[in-house]
Amino acid sequence: MKKKRFSPLKFLVTVICLVAIASSVIINVSFAKSEVPKFYDRYVYVVGESNPLEGDITTGAALIAKDASDISIASGDIVLCYPSDNPSVISLRSINAVVEGDDGSESYYTRDNFHEDNTESIPKQSIVAVCTGYPESLELGRFIVFTRDMKGIIAEFIAPCILLVILLIAGIISSKGSDDDDENILYEYDEEEKEQSQQQARKNAHVKQSNTPLYDPASDIRPSEELNKKQMSIAENFSQKKVDHDSPYQKEKERTMQYGNLPKISQRNPKTETKSKIKRIIYSRILLLLLQIQCKTRKMLPILQVLFPNLRLRKCQGKQSQDLLQSQLNI
Repeated sequence: MKKKRFSPLKFLVTVICLVAIASSVIINVSFAKSEVPKFYDRYVYVVGESNPLEGDITTGAALIAKDASDISIASGDIVLCYPSDNPSVISLRSINAVVEGDDGSESYYTRDNFHEDNTESIPKQSIVAVCTGYPESLELGRFIVFTRDMKGIIAEFIAPCILLVILLIAGIISSKGSDDDDENILYEYDEEEKEQSQQQARKNAHVKQSNTPLYDPASDIRPSEELNKKQMSIAENFSQKKVDHDSPYQKEKERTMQYGNLPKISQRNPKTETKSKIKRIIYSRILLLLLQIQCKTRKMLPILQVLFPNLRLRKCQGKQSQDLLQSQLNI
């Protein structure tokens, strides 16, 4: 069974792909809903090329502003607001002056490099977030701009998805036929260890073969005791043995060998058995008839012995001869 090991490279590639896909989805979806998306109590505003507060704010930076609902605002603060000259779009402005009304409410005059409000002020409700005192990041701004561009979508979303699909297919193919049902693409099989073991085995076999030759002409070949015993055993088993004709085994063998020329009994055939049985019955009837006629005179006994040499007939009389003949003919 192949050994599986953890692959740091595949794990790192998988994590990078997942992070890229997640960041691309979050940024594109958030900025598609609003130009200034809100995350909890923070707003993210990317300063464009037409920076209205150039010199105070870095062009291209991402401003992470805090919600202004619970913050007091002073003159000179940079805020995100709906200005009086463009009340439908969130803009980046600086507070030029703070005016307190008769009812105690405050109103604010804003300005930027292109506009300055001297006639109309905005209430506190028109100020969305405060940027002064909160971080700005040029790298984050560039990353957001790149992610929203078509090149960023291809690099951070489409390409990682394709790479993950390739890794998934490769993992399925590599684990095909394996008994491990929990196999995933973050593991790969260790083929290097298998190859190293095979090389080591070949090396050991070569060393053993070189150290122990099959034949060394310089060596002195001497017969050992075990070799002598084997030679004697072979000579005894394959040498011609003398036959003892007086042994009981040899006598029984010679007696049974005299019937070796008899035809072998073939497989039983119903027709052949019926014919032979009929012949035996006919012969037995004839013999019985002859015995009944000539048993007393004993003249037919030599004739029967000549005709049927296999019958062991004795000189007997009457019923005894008939029983002996019937028993030998299996009637």
